[in-house]
Amino acid sequence: MDYWTRTGSPADIAVFTMLCLLWAVGGVMIANSAFRLKQREKLVGGVALGFLLFVVLSNLLAQLLTLPLAYWLASSILFLTGLVTAIQYKECLRSSLEPLRHWPQLLALGGIFLFFTLILRGLAIFDDYYHLPLISVMATGDIPPHFYLDPSLNLAYHYGLQVFAAAMVRLGGFFTWSAWDISRAFVFACTVVLAWLWIRRLTRSQLPAYLGTILLILGGATRWLLLLIPTPLLNSMSANLHMDISGMTAGGNLVTALTNYWPMDGGGPLPFPFAFVSGILEPLNMQLGATGAMWEMTILLLLIIWGARKTWLLSSLTISLVLASLALSAENVFVLLAAGMGIMLTISLIRNHLRHHPGNPNLLKTWGAPLAVSLVLALLQGGYITGGVFSLLSHLTGRSYPVVETDFQGFSLRWPPAIPSGHLGPLSLTDPGQVVILLVEAGPALILFPLVMIYWLKRRSETRHLPQSLAAGAIISLLFPAFFKYGLDFDITRLVGASLWLSYVLAFPVLWLWLVRARYGFRMAAGVGYGIAILAGLVTLSIEMVAIPIPQTTYYIEYHEGDFARTYWNRLETNAQVLDSMPERAVMLFGRPSFAATDVYQRSESWKELVSRPDPSSAAAAGYAYVYMNESWWQSIAPDIQAAYQQPCAQLVEAMDMPGGQFRRLYNIQACHP
Repeated sequence: MDYWTRTGSPADIAVFTMLCLLWAVGGVMIANSAFRLKQREKLVGGVALGFLLFVVLSNLLAQLLTLPLAYWLASSILFLTGLVTAIQYKECLRSSLEPLRHWPQLLALGGIFLFFTLILRGLAIFDDYYHLPLISVMATGDIPPHFYLDPSLNLAYHYGLQVFAAAMVRLGGFFTWSAWDISRAFVFACTVVLAWLWIRRLTRSQLPAYLGTILLILGGATRWLLLLIPTPLLNSMSANLHMDISGMTAGGNLVTALTNYWPMDGGGPLPFPFAFVSGILEPLNMQLGATGAMWEMTILLLLIIWGARKTWLLSSLTISLVLASLALSAENVFVLLAAGMGIMLTISLIRNHLRHHPGNPNLLKTWGAPLAVSLVLALLQGGYITGGVFSLLSHLTGRSYPVVETDFQGFSLRWPPAIPSGHLGPLSLTDPGQVVILLVEAGPALILFPLVMIYWLKRRSETRHLPQSLAAGAIISLLFPAFFKYGLDFDITRLVGASLWLSYVLAFPVLWLWLVRARYGFRMAAGVGYGIAILAGLVTLSIEMVAIPIPQTTYYIEYHEGDFARTYWNRLETNAQVLDSMPERAVMLFGRPSFAATDVYQRSESWKELVSRPDPSSAAAAGYAYVYMNESWWQSIAPDIQAAYQQPCAQLVEAMDMPGGQFRRLYNIQACHP
């Protein structure tokens, strides 16, 4: 079986490549026409801009049009907008080809993209029950997506990158797993190059640009430093920890877990050492779930394009859509940024009023207008914010808006204050031992955090710039989880992690410019700190590389099962449900949702009864049209149920025998309906 494409058609890949060229070229032309960028920033910056605009426009259009038309119209709009603006401003038209002088950036982008595509092909970590089934049903046209295990429920989720992956599945003929791998690798590659461009701009030198990029990609936490603490002392420090399930599974207590591996599904040939990961700040090369590095890419792009603009209307609309894409991919970072922008805008307006300065309309035009438009889009476009707002309104008005309730766990007061770790649980700020654990769990970014935030917030003369807004929002994002807990503390750790990664983004250029003139001792200390910060990233990256030679689809299907997707994905009857003992598997392979769960974590009682006794007549009466059977499920059911599949009404559509006595069978049971 081919790992990459479901259809195996070069024509499909060529058509999808043309689609991508349209939005990429359009993005470059828009970047060149709307923003005053350095020549080296226009090429990859424009490609990243086109990608984000394509995602948000496709998502909006898919709610009104058929999915293929939405994708093509989004790409065409971007290309034509870029072309028209380039023609309108003749100077831009003459300079439209100038970014191509920086073609080595495309080679770097392509090399990084290929490298991480191969890594992701060999890893299935975070290819969980959420993403692949979600991409599969979205590719059939369900955007904004409903819950794939109960399509009567709306799904409030940050599905930004999945919009692009769904395009690969629908138009390019890719499998869901290969589309997910390629999408994450592309975003990661863009993030790497944009990081280089951002640091290159501030430091005006190539060496710090390379060193800073390595820090932003590999910089993480330093849990491994706990290995240097004597065991009796570490036992005492961690005595009051309430470890999360990841920590408990790794060993039950901190001392044991540190010498164990990190338990996870879908890992490669070598497991990740628990001592070199973190429940607060993972290096970017480990950010492989949810929407990958999409929000980091968005922040870096905004930092690059936020400055001087050539045209108000086009630049403001572009930034509005980029901010809306952030709301679709990482609602927590969007809220962080929106809060920071609101704070800095308010401070500027108050300062002008107290100093009797006339109102500055440019302030509202450059800040207020894009923020307002993006807020409106965030409320209406789909995703977590839309789901949360509509769910709240339904409770207040009594109207029905069925949504997966596990997405909204609710907040409560946390006391004493603590910073949550996704592995070690809440780390109390009043327990000295846990404070030390927190410092290494968060790493050098936590030490840099107050210094860099103070630095940027003191630059009052630059309050129109984005870094100040990010600094203000990051402070809120870091402090909020310390005093408020979520239903699942694991989910709220992303607030802390985002703040700490932004600490690296804002700190490195400033530190480099200071260290150039600092004493030798300070430079040595900074070098040691740099090595400590990236060590965990180097270790995890080396383990990821070992997975390159051994491809795997995902951890809950066998490699050859992809042949079922090749033949039957999106080809069963539109409303056909497929009964499977692992319902996410059937949803992913066939692109058809089923009523199998009440929420993300709980299977429905009716589904449990059917799986325990999957009689074809009972399954058909429950609304199922097909049954996807594997050998372990077959062996667990009663002989009379097995015999029922020999009835004429249970038609064997496809059978696959696999090594080790395994098999897969697809039955059509529609004729068994009583």
